[in-house]
Amino acid sequence: MNMQVKHHPQERICSQFYEVINFLKNHGAKGHNKNWHWGRWEWLLSHSYLDEATLPSIGIFLDGDQIVGLCTHDMGKPAYILLNPQYNHLKPRMVDYAFDNLSQKCSSYLFVDEEDEELISIIQSKGYVLTEKSETTLVLDCQEKLTYNLDGKFSITDYHKSKDIDKYVAVIHKGFGNEGEPAKGLTEADFSEQPHQNPSLTVFIIAPSGEYVAHCGILYTADTDTC
Repeated sequence: MNMQVKHHPQERICSQFYEVINFLKNHGAKGHNKNWHWGRWEWLLSHSYLDEATLPSIGIFLDGDQIVGLCTHDMGKPAYILLNPQYNHLKPRMVDYAFDNLSQKCSSYLFVDEEDEELISIIQSKGYVLTEKSETTLVLDCQEKLTYNLDGKFSITDYHKSKDIDKYVAVIHKGFGNEGEPAKGLTEADFSEQPHQNPSLTVFIIAPSGEYVAHCGILYTADTDTC
């Protein structure tokens, strides 16, 4: 084995971005990595609030030129360890990397799958303790067509047909519970590149007033069976 650890460059869409995408297509959204679909990585790297200075803290673990593990944050914290299960022996090293490089104001914490007893044991052996923080992964089977009723008061449309950027920004700003007023007057040029974003899969529910009251964006490629 030719094991090495590299830091992610301080840029968003680069060769490493796509290499991590491929790694997560093979090993994300399953097993102990089930809360990290490749779309979450693209969402992170394209998010307007991402501090690009934090990107080099992300560690890419390689066997030769093949990614086998990733230590990443999600908008700063917490940290996550994502691993090809054939390389479980790297867990102690990845825990050390996470706490050494992804700590936030000396209060770093890892989100760990509660079923990954081995990783939990490693973390506890290093003096860390479990907390009440949690993260839930929800799964919706989309094999069959979904039905819904908007009672004639609301309508559903895609981004192509509506494309009101101010309303788009506002529903996301409010939907995530952000304080203050959403930005106005933005254009497409103000948004970071999102290579796999398909506007036809971005939909809104619109109130009688014309306000966007709900939004759903999907990251999907035909070579995977999840989105």
